[in-house]
Amino acid sequence: MCGNVTSTTTGVVQSPDFPGNYENYNKKCFAIITAPAGWMISMKFTDFNVETNVCSVYVADAVTYLLPPTSGNTIPALVPATTGSMEIGYEFSASSKTNTMTSGQRWQANFSVTSQGNSCSVQDPLACGNMCGDGTSIGTGVVQSPHFPADYGNKDRYCAVTIVVPAGKKIQLEFTTFNLDSNFGSIDVADTGSLYLSGATGSLTPAVVTTTSNIVYLFFSTHASSAFSVSTSIYNWRATYTAITEDTTGIGLGLYLP
Repeated sequence: MCGNVTSTTTGVVQSPDFPGNYENYNKKCFAIITAPAGWMISMKFTDFNVETNVCSVYVADAVTYLLPPTSGNTIPALVPATTGSMEIGYEFSASSKTNTMTSGQRWQANFSVTSQGNSCSVQDPLACGNMCGDGTSIGTGVVQSPHFPADYGNKDRYCAVTIVVPAGKKIQLEFTTFNLDSNFGSIDVADTGSLYLSGATGSLTPAVVTTTSNIVYLFFSTHASSAFSVSTSIYNWRATYTAITEDTTGIGLGLYLP
């Protein structure tokens, strides 16, 4: 499933027997891409034709699905970047249709590993829209509620956002707008080892978050409410993130005289 791996840390991962059809028998396979500490792993599918209800492909890291189990013939959106390791799983159940279909049942993705760059991406952009913006290569940008500055809307939604900045940096996340329906909307912020915000809601702006690593996950969930339609409030939120080299929450200077 792996090939074309180079010393410049690029390569491909693909279905067995690519570019031919994957075999028609039950199987469950996975490949793992590992990276040096803090380095960013990125993946982009270039070919995707996976039989619906028979085969699926997923991508995950240590915390969450980066791409939930997916099938069909639409190339998935850019997979959220991660650090440490990335697992690509492929599960197939035997099907009588595979041998008679003329289009190739196969998939392929390119991956790269780098210590630099900035990635802000949404696990399910179809449901959540583009929640990231103004990203720079040095590790700054914004993340915000769907439809910002308009209301994020009255619907059931779960949005997972992954932010990665250059290796060796930490991330400072500061909310600049914060007004959530306290009964039907909340935000969690975490990385692989710490939970920084849990169930943040209402109109009180959370304190600035400073991570211990160069990756952070933001989880935004909402639930439909019959009371929402009569509310006059605009529910939305926005935060800026910045790559920093140290914890800037406080710097002290001491002088000792004997």
